[in-house]
Amino acid sequence: MLNYFPHPILDSAIPPKQRTRLLKPLLDKCYEKLKRVSPQFAQLPLTLILKLWDSEDPTFRPNEFDQIRSMVDSWGIEGEKFRNELLTELNQILKEDSHLSVCCGGEPLNLATAIDLFYLSELIRTSTAGYGEKLDTIYYPIFENRIYLTQYKRAAIFHLFNFDIEGTDKLTFDDWTLENISQYFIPTLLGESTPFSRLHPPDIGNYFLVCRDSASPKDTSNWLDSKYREALGIQGLLQYFKDEIVHIDYYTVLYQPDWVNTIWRMGTYFFGNIRRASVTPKYKLLDEDVPKIQTLWMAYKKNYDKLSKLSSSKLGQAILRADRHFSNYHSKDRKEEQFIELIIALESLFSPAGATQELTYRISQYASIFLGKEENVFGTYEFIKDMLVKRGSLFHGQYDVVKVENDQFLSAEEIKRFASYIRCAILGFIILYLRNEWNLEEIHTKLVKALFDSETRKEIREKADLELFLKETISN
Repeated sequence: MLNYFPHPILDSAIPPKQRTRLLKPLLDKCYEKLKRVSPQFAQLPLTLILKLWDSEDPTFRPNEFDQIRSMVDSWGIEGEKFRNELLTELNQILKEDSHLSVCCGGEPLNLATAIDLFYLSELIRTSTAGYGEKLDTIYYPIFENRIYLTQYKRAAIFHLFNFDIEGTDKLTFDDWTLENISQYFIPTLLGESTPFSRLHPPDIGNYFLVCRDSASPKDTSNWLDSKYREALGIQGLLQYFKDEIVHIDYYTVLYQPDWVNTIWRMGTYFFGNIRRASVTPKYKLLDEDVPKIQTLWMAYKKNYDKLSKLSSSKLGQAILRADRHFSNYHSKDRKEEQFIELIIALESLFSPAGATQELTYRISQYASIFLGKEENVFGTYEFIKDMLVKRGSLFHGQYDVVKVENDQFLSAEEIKRFASYIRCAILGFIILYLRNEWNLEEIHTKLVKALFDSETRKEIREKADLELFLKETISN
């Protein structure tokens, strides 16, 4: 299953001295008892035995329990006794064999299912078809090699939509790696049975954020939730590093050895929604980007505790709102939807408190002073004002329907320029926050003063400058 993984996570096989010797005798005994079961029962015989005499198992309705139990007893199996003996021996194997224990999460039912799927069902099927009684001498070595093929590991895998690396793939974020997963392996990753993925289009990018450990699959749900939060931090770092679209659209978990996936993630298995519409241009990281983004990552980690307390101030609340909608912008396909997210982000940062009139004028002023270069403040002002005018026609239902339907309401260039302004604005406000600016209204007051005072303009821009902040952070 893992042959197509571009960065193999296979370790050496479990040595024979670490493998339990109790497994083969148990399987021989189970086969002798179950080799004559009916075909519909042969697919998962041990699994069903364990469930049939578990009074709390919801698999069957009450009347079905008695009916199927009677059928099992009619084969001379003594189902309840056999179930108790089986449970005792499976637990003993898990106690003795640390590899099988971690792979099965310490659950005897999972070990029983693995035995059913990869050994007993095939042995029963072929022997009842007349292929002889000594097939276990062939099947058991294959089964043992499979379950002991490699050390246990799990990987949290997050797809980066529209992402590419040009010239380097050596970028890591602590325990996280960026990996280009082959298109031939993606169907396996998603649980598809086709040679090429029907869910993951080839032009949305094949780069994934991957984090591995060797903890039990039993806590995978909580682990995956925590990894998702970490991955969102890296996603944000990438989104603020460049103007192009990038975001996590789906994620999954993968185990080794391969049979563990059958136990813990049956069928098509992923979270999120695979984004199928491709975007141009691609988000590309170049060789020269690597030291820059690693510096940004160092600064992010250094200030993580402070950033985690953003919600405790008005400025932090504004940043969080703007960040949420800027992140949402990356996940939208239609320009109008992207525009709405960007407008909300803009207003989160620059809407003056209590203002009910001349909002377009005030926001345009604040944003142009904060973002515009000295020689082009008016150009920035005019662009922001134009975006706010379009916002009014869209939000108040007064837009030109024909232009929207013909994709002429906003151009791709306008959206990209607007998104770039929002990205820089949020970064600037984050830097102000990290420099102990807590009050959003005070920042707005300084922006008003900066309209008429070049020294105030210079001061606030320098204080919000990312490059200066990074130099200070790294030197300290």
